[in-house]
Formats: sequence, structure tokens, C-alpha cells
Amino acid sequence: MSTEWSSNAGLIVGTEDYKDISSNLDEYSDFSYDCSNGMDWHFPVVADLCQDSQWLLFENNFSLNESSVSEICYIFKNKILCEFQTEIFLQHPLIIQKLIKWLNENKEKDLILECLLYLVEKLIRRHHECTTGLCENNESISSNYDSNSQISIRETNSESSTNDEISRWGIAKFCVILMPVLLKQISFNSGGAFSLFMSSMHLLSSISNSCNVKFYIELVFSDYTIKSLLLNEPLSSLKFLIIAKEILKYDSSNDQFKVLICNILKQPYWIHLYPELYYQLYEKVTNEELLEQQIIKRVNNAYILSSTSNLDIKQFAHLFRSSLPIICFHKQFTVIDKFITNTCKYAKLTEITDNEKEYSNILLSLLSFKSVEIVLYTYLALNNTMKKIFNHLNLESKKIDRLINNLLSTNVLNEIICFGCNNSNEQIRQSASEIIEQIIKSKNIINNNQWKCFLKNLAPIFPVLYCYANQTSTLGQIVLDLFDPDQAEKLNISKLALLHSTVVMLFSKNKTSRVEANNRITWIFKTSLNRNIKLPNDIFVMEIDEVNEQVDKPIGGYNEKDLDDMIDLISNESSSHQTIKCALYKISVILEYNHLQQHFICNRGMDIILNLLKSSKMFVNERGLLIALLKLILCFTKKKELTINDDHSLANNIEVQQLLISVLSDFYEVPLVKQYVFQIFFYCIFKQYLTYFGKIPIVVENKINTPVKFDNYYYTANISDDTMLFSKIKENYNCMEVLILTWHLKHYDNIDDFLENGLTATTENHVFNNVFQHFRKACIKWSVKKYLVDLIAAKSHQVALAILDDLRR
Repeated sequence: MSTEWSSNAGLIVGTEDYKDISSNLDEYSDFSYDCSNGMDWHFPVVADLCQDSQWLLFENNFSLNESSVSEICYIFKNKILCEFQTEIFLQHPLIIQKLIKWLNENKEKDLILECLLYLVEKLIRRHHECTTGLCENNESISSNYDSNSQISIRETNSESSTNDEISRWGIAKFCVILMPVLLKQISFNSGGAFSLFMSSMHLLSSISNSCNVKFYIELVFSDYTIKSLLLNEPLSSLKFLIIAKEILKYDSSNDQFKVLICNILKQPYWIHLYPELYYQLYEKVTNEELLEQQIIKRVNNAYILSSTSNLDIKQFAHLFRSSLPIICFHKQFTVIDKFITNTCKYAKLTEITDNEKEYSNILLSLLSFKSVEIVLYTYLALNNTMKKIFNHLNLESKKIDRLINNLLSTNVLNEIICFGCNNSNEQIRQSASEIIEQIIKSKNIINNNQWKCFLKNLAPIFPVLYCYANQTSTLGQIVLDLFDPDQAEKLNISKLALLHSTVVMLFSKNKTSRVEANNRITWIFKTSLNRNIKLPNDIFVMEIDEVNEQVDKPIGGYNEKDLDDMIDLISNESSSHQTIKCALYKISVILEYNHLQQHFICNRGMDIILNLLKSSKMFVNERGLLIALLKLILCFTKKKELTINDDHSLANNIEVQQLLISVLSDFYEVPLVKQYVFQIFFYCIFKQYLTYFGKIPIVVENKINTPVKFDNYYYTANISDDTMLFSKIKENYNCMEVLILTWHLKHYDNIDDFLENGLTATTENHVFNNVFQHFRKACIKWSVKKYLVDLIAAKSHQVALAILDDLRR
């Protein structure tokens, strides 16, 4: 910030964006102001002052700076202010200008503040006398006062405009030049600056009946002034809050000022020490709930949760969820054990929708939290709870129901399988794997309804679970056993899921898994279709060519009749292979229209595809027709927006998919056949997962060969406010202070006890020590009491003076 002073001591700020206040007011007489701009209030001119030799002597000495600042302050306060009428210093403002200039330069600021405070108090009294007719020597000066002279602009006649005369000031101009300098001193916590500012505010307010005070207040609190303030101490911040309370009475619309006050309110002290002041200002400066207020509410909930033992499970869950970020910071991890245990013991077993699964949503937040400590502790707690339940089966049947219904939802299982079992942290990875292993191995000991409920929750994640199948890990072997063709019926695994698991194993990057998959395919087709199918083990270990699979955008419009005509051509036994191929291509174009996709499915579309695949012999000499058919199937399979009955869905049609395997076994030497079948199966298998979660998790690409390149991956199911708030608190120092201070306050009966004893319990916490000391400084009552006690105990005169100086501030 660069500043300089004009020849008449008006403050000029070196910036193009800032319209200098004092410069504007120095030229006040050159403008015509109406009341909307705030006319100034002037004292009547004191006559014959120029002939007063004492005044001239002092003014000349002052102008030449012949005396020291301290000497001038002494003479000004103890002699000149006593010998002359107060308004003279506004009508001949050179002295005031110099004092303000020196104050801005921090020269003898304590003396100058004392002088100016004395002057302002005398101006307040003098204004009151003038406006109420209580002036001393009223008769002798009555000729200088009239009702029309109080609100005026400077006289501009030649008689009063001599070179020796300096432009006289009104009350508003004096306040507007002085108050920005005082704001800077208040930000430095200079003793006396706050009192002088409030007195100046009183003086400015006293002319509110005659002038637009709001106009002048907005000049004082300009954007430039606000931006230049640095509030580093709680005491100076408190002073600004008190100032704001007065300023906002005039409906100031300065956004920068409101931002400043809002930032002060975010500090942790004021809502606890001065709640009435806090809420008065909060309502005026913002329409939104501050993040710090949210934290205080959550701290209160966390304290209730940790200190109350008779909460029902619904109350406990609500408090627990809102307290999650607080629990994490204060490492109240045993509450996580309590939540999981109580949910398995007491949660209701009613049918509820996914949106209403409060308990599983809380568990999901814990498993996907930003803190590794929280995630690890949650996995360990869940794993241990499940071990206890399954080891005491005769007594724990209801707990198993609650575990599956209220905790192990699809989203939670997805988090465990996709991100827990594949976690870089070994302990998390081990615990997550054990959780899945336990529930799968429990098929022989839990009842059939419980198993079906578990499979229903797990089914959307089957495609990812397939990827883990191998013979090298405990979890991999258990997944292999779950989808074993010999055990499928016993374990309620559908034929389609069995086929999909085998195909995904054929995608695997693990050679042993691919060999096992090939053996299973041979067994499945021998037992279900009586066909001998043998595929190369590395059939899907291939680089996908960059082939344009998109058909041309339709030109013009197509309707249902056009689609029906093409269906008839394909269905007609007399149609040539070339005709069928052209019809297939045109159907691919027509199916770019979403409404016609639905029509195709509902009008024999799947039957046509099925019949064509069954006629695989005609492809021996017409491989182009096979390629066209597979391309149509692929384009149709990739449609994400298509909503059709599951019975008609290609992804759920096992007969079509079995035929695709058969076609593949006959034509696997044709690269495009391999590629299209590879892609078709990938989309068929992962369609349900993509529908449910939107993106593929990275674990899929890590474990299997994929025919699709992904730009981004599904990372976590949790985007809750709890996780976001946790991140915000970590990144925001104010929020950390609010959390720490509020948490410790909850452990004391009142603020006084906390101020006396709060430091003894946690002296090792640097952040708390810092915020605690600031909290003490912000509490005026406690600070005054401390200074008085120290003053009584002072052992030297010098120490006592220092304490008195602090007390005065």
C-alpha cells in the first residue's frame, strides 16, 4: 500500500481504483450536493480570529514543525484547546491535519490519540450546545448562528478566500478523514483508538437529522480501507464486531465490509463468549449457515453420543452420522464398535428402500472415509463383529438378519469388494477379504432366506467378484467355489451368472484361471447343450483394433414401418444373404432412434438375432454377414439409455449368449469375430453393474483383459456431506480451531471453569494451546480479572505500569 499526504494534509492513496475520500472532500465546495449525497454540518464561523496573535503564533510554529510532536500535543491539549472555541480547529484544520498525518505514521500515537479524543468529546458537547441553544455567551455569538448556517457549503466570496485561510471543515469531513486512520490503529490494537473511533461515530451520528450519515459511513468503510486491514489479535477483532454492530444500524451495503465481519465470525471465540452479538451480526452479514456453525452442532451431537448411554438405536444412528467428522478428529473410535454392535442387536427388520437404509449408509461413509485410521478401524470392527455372530449361531439368527438387511447393502458390499479387497493397506485388504469370505462360507450354517437376501444384495457386484476368481488366494478360491458348476444349483447361482463368471475367468490375466475357465465352458456346454466346445485358453488375450463401431448417423426420418420392412426382409426365407446383410446394416442405422429400439425388441427382434445365430452354417461362406450381425448385436448391447423388460434384454438372454460362444468356437480364427464377441460379452456381463454404479472400478482392469479403454473409473460410492465436511475441516484452520475449542468446552460446566483450568489437561496439543490463549484474550471479563490479580501481585513499579497499559488496552 502506497500513501502520501497532500499539501493540506489530506490522505491520498496511490491506487487508480480508489477514489480518495479526503481529496473529494477538499473540493467539497466545487460540487452541488443534494441531501441524497449527505450535506455536511458546519459550525458558524468564529469572527476576527485572524487578529488573534496567540493563535497565529501557535499556528505558525505548528506549520514550521519547530516543536517536537510530543510538545505540540501537550500544548494543544493543555493550552490551545482550553483557550479557543473548539470549532476553530475545524474552521482552521491545519493542526488536526498534522495530527492525523502523524497518527497515520505512528508518531507518538498514544499522545495524538489522547489529544484527538479530547477534541472529539469537546466537539460532541459543542454540537449539542449549538443545536439545543445552550451555548455559553449565547448573545455575543448569536449573530454567527442561524438555522440556515448549520447545513452549508463553504463561503466562496473573495473576502473569506484569502491565501492565509485554509478551507474550513464540517463535522462529516473531519470524521471521514479521521476514522479510516483509526481503523488501521484498531487493527494494530493501539490503546485509545477504539474509544476515539466510537466517539467519532457518536459525533457523526449526531448530525443524522441534518445529513445522510449512511453516505459518509460508506466513504469511511471503502473497499480499499477494508482490504488494507489485517486483524491478527482477538481483541482487535472483537472491537471490529462492536463497530460493525453500530455501522450496520445504517444498513451499510458494502460487501467487502460484510465479508470482513463474516470472516471474523468464523473464528471460534465469539459464538461462545458473546452469543447475542454474534447472532445479531450473523443475521445481517450472511444468509447462509456458516460451516463453523455446522461444526458446533456436530460437536454437540458427538458429545451427547459419547456421554449418554440410554439412546435408542434410531437416535444413536442419527447422532452418530452427524458426528462422524468430529469422531474422526478426536479419535472416538470405540463409538464405531458400538454402532455396528447395536445395529446388529436392535435395528428393526422391516423392508426398506435403498434411500432409507440409514445404517448401511453410515457404514458406507465409514468404509470410504478420507481417514485411513477410520477405514481400518471400521473394517476391523465389522470383521470382528461378524466372527462373533457366526461363531454363536444358535443365539445370533436375528443378528444375522440385521447384519444382512441393515448393514451389508449392495453399496456397502461394492465398497468392500471393489476398494477394500483391493486396498493398498494390507490390514484393510485382509479384513475386507475375510468379511466376504465369512459371509460366503456361511451358506451351510445360515438359513435359505438369509442366503437369498445376501445374494440379492451381492448380485449387482457379481461381475467384479468374478474378477477375483483364482487358485492363489483364499478369497480367489472361495469365489471359484461359489461359481462352481457342480455347486451352482445348491448355492442358488443362476445359469446365467455361472456362464458370466466362467467367461470373465476367460478374460483373466491369470493363466491358471483361464485354463480353469476353459474346462468349465467345456463342462457347461456338454451338460446343457450336449456340444463339445473347446476354446484356446488365450482367446481373449488380444489387442483390440481401433475399429469404428459407430454406424452412420441417420439421415432423414425413420418410422416403425421402415423397421418392420427390414425385419420382414431378414425373416423372409427367400431373402439372399446380401439382402439380409444390407437389412442388418440398415437396422443398425434405424436403431439410432431410441423409440425404435424399443419397437425392435418388442417385435421379434431378439428372435431374429437368435434365429440368425442358430443358422451359423450360412456364415461359413458369408462371413461378412456374420460380421454385420455381430456388429448389430454390439451396437445394440452398448446402448446405455435403453430401458426394456429384463426378459427381452440381450444381457439376460442366456440362449443368445450360449450361441455366441458356439459361433466363437467355430470362427475364432476370424479376428473381428473374436473382437466383437469379446466386446459383446463384456457389455452383457457388466451391464447391470454399469446401470447400478455408472462406471467400472479400476480393480476390473487390474485383474482381467478388457476390450474397452476407460477414460475414468468408479472410485467410491460415498460422496456424502460427512466426507466433504471432514475434508473442509482439515483444509480450514478456522474450522479446526472451532472443532477443538468447542469439544473441550463441552467437558466443563461453564466458560469460567474452562478459562481457569482448560490448559492443564491438553498442554501437549499445540493447536489447542494457541486457540485457548486467544480465547482467554478475547474474553474481556477474564482478561480484566487476570490483569487486576497480576497488578496486585506486581513486585515492581515497572511491571505494574506494563500491566496497567495492558489493562487500558
